[in-house]
Amino acid sequence: MNWNRFRTILLENWLLMTGAALVGVVLAGVISLVIPPRYSSTSQLFVSARGDTSRLDQLSQGGTFSSERVKSYAELARSPLVLDSVKQVLQSSESVADLQGLVSADAPTDTVIVEVTAEGPSSDAAVRLSDATVTQLARTVEAIEAPSPGQPSPIRATVVAPAQTPSSPDWPRIPVNLVVGALLGLAIGLSVGVVRDALTDTVRGRVGLEALGLSAVAGIGTSVDEATLVVRDNPRSRTAEEFRKLRTGLDFAAVDKAAKSIVVTSCKAGEGKSYVTLNLALALAEMGRRVCLVDADLRRPTVAERLGVAEQPGLTTAIVGRIPLPQALQRVNGNMWVLPAGELPPNPSELLGSERAQGVLQELQGFVDIVLIDSPPVLPVADSTVLASRADAVLVVVQDRSTRNEDLRTLQVALSSVDARILGVVLNRVHLSSREDSAYDYAPSRSVENVDRSDVTDTHIKPSPTRRR
Repeated sequence: MNWNRFRTILLENWLLMTGAALVGVVLAGVISLVIPPRYSSTSQLFVSARGDTSRLDQLSQGGTFSSERVKSYAELARSPLVLDSVKQVLQSSESVADLQGLVSADAPTDTVIVEVTAEGPSSDAAVRLSDATVTQLARTVEAIEAPSPGQPSPIRATVVAPAQTPSSPDWPRIPVNLVVGALLGLAIGLSVGVVRDALTDTVRGRVGLEALGLSAVAGIGTSVDEATLVVRDNPRSRTAEEFRKLRTGLDFAAVDKAAKSIVVTSCKAGEGKSYVTLNLALALAEMGRRVCLVDADLRRPTVAERLGVAEQPGLTTAIVGRIPLPQALQRVNGNMWVLPAGELPPNPSELLGSERAQGVLQELQGFVDIVLIDSPPVLPVADSTVLASRADAVLVVVQDRSTRNEDLRTLQVALSSVDARILGVVLNRVHLSSREDSAYDYAPSRSVENVDRSDVTDTHIKPSPTRRR
């Protein structure tokens, strides 16, 4: 997994991770409040050898003797011999086994000091237990090391640091627990996101397309309402600039073989093909190209409604020959015309596959520089494959992180069966981390205007004999 993929997972699952972190904090807080507090306090015992301290050799030998045995004294602190006496002194109801769980002892390296730490439900209880344990340990050490009863012990055990009253409990440590709870929540949320990403069979950006042998021509973000014509209504927005990048990408994709007629389709409905087709047509016209947008979705046409032009006459009217093709075209601006769907037929696939339909498309290519054909999705109906077999190329619109890989494979097979040329893929509704709808800093001071931004008219295109095939 590379950084871009990991970053995408973070962006997609930030809400899940945030929620998991909050749950972790709440649970950690509740647990911290429910668990009884535990205090700890430590006292120190200094072990030395008795002898003539005026003689250095005896002092050195005694120090070595003490340091060698001090580890054993640390173990002795938790023995029943010591803790039974502690229990009697404190008049405690707890058993020796319980006290062993509350007392610990350690001898730091290269010292003759035994540190005794005791825990308790209160600070006073911890202090009393620690002091009682270290006192009884001192007495037990001297008694054990005595050569015989009544004789002095060669070892002197002295309490040098009585237990201090702790100001706060050792457990639970609420700030630490809250941080740990938040981190665990984040880790769980991220893990769920990674697993979900691995199990989800959807197109994941350009890398996902490359795995299917396809290339992305451009990516369109999710920041605008797809009912709007963003290239016309908000030409300085980032989304409008992305459609201009799509326009440039098509030029590079068709550098070896020009594509004068392009079918725009998708796997299923609702992936934004009509939105992409409309704004791509406006972007091409903005650059000065003569564009004709054909609404060939004879089942659910939307182009006429979105552009605000008359639904009839249209494509079906021209195919059946009721009126000449130029009279069915409606002018949107100086360089763009639209051919609406017209009257919806009972047999769309047969009509689009007819010789007359092919003649209409060929005639259109003689009028303009490029023909964009908004067609139905490939998987539900066969209309798009019929159109793809007649057009120069196909542009596929895919909804990022929504379109299934299996559906895209099926689309590839369907288009390959009619020898259609897939020009590229448009990733629609891409989740970008730093998208802005505001104008770019380097944008001109005056608004970028489309050619002839007046109300839509029904001015018909007049065929130019020099451009006809």
